[in-house]
Amino acid sequence: MHSKEPEFSENDIPDLSGYVAIVTGGNSGIGYETANQLALHNARVYIASRSKDRVNQAIGQMSQAAMGKTLDLHFLQIDLQDLKSVKAAAEHFMTLETRLDILINNAGVMTVPFKLTADRLETQWQVNYVSPHVFTSSLMPLLLSTASTLDTKDRVRVVHVSSDAAFFGPDTVQWNDVNMTSTKGVMELWHRQIESARTRPDPYRKGRPGGDEARA
Repeated sequence: MHSKEPEFSENDIPDLSGYVAIVTGGNSGIGYETANQLALHNARVYIASRSKDRVNQAIGQMSQAAMGKTLDLHFLQIDLQDLKSVKAAAEHFMTLETRLDILINNAGVMTVPFKLTADRLETQWQVNYVSPHVFTSSLMPLLLSTASTLDTKDRVRVVHVSSDAAFFGPDTVQWNDVNMTSTKGVMELWHRQIESARTRPDPYRKGRPGGDEARA
């Protein structure tokens, strides 16, 4: 496995009072600690997950470990295997809050048995790619609205969490090959569409799997 000295720790997180955040899959693993640290730094955090019981258990553990500090943590129902649920989660959130400063698409699956979702898509493809795109797109009006009313620049963030799988990407792909357009053109167009709505210079980083940009 690859290792690298951390360049950022919880001590670098500023006071997030007034911030509203969503973390998908925040009831375990990296998502758990991410939601926990955001809440410890005074953000209001919605943990988006299928299981209310698991989220409530996670919230209880975070609150107990906070040693008397009140954490502003909430459950948001979402099932990434169901696009209706994904859209409903975004719509419901926008009835609860008038702003969204941080969206962290953390939830994901890997090497699961082949199965089609209710939307007739392969599970891993939908959970890891399609649903985060739909969720982010559905929340984009609120993200842009929040960004447009801020006095401080660079506050609104959308984060897509990846994995060490990026380190195993081949180095033999010819990215400047004109024939790649037929297979990579759609991804490039989607990136350009998102980038066109940016509110600060270079808010989105893209790159090949295993490249420096992809790991940034």
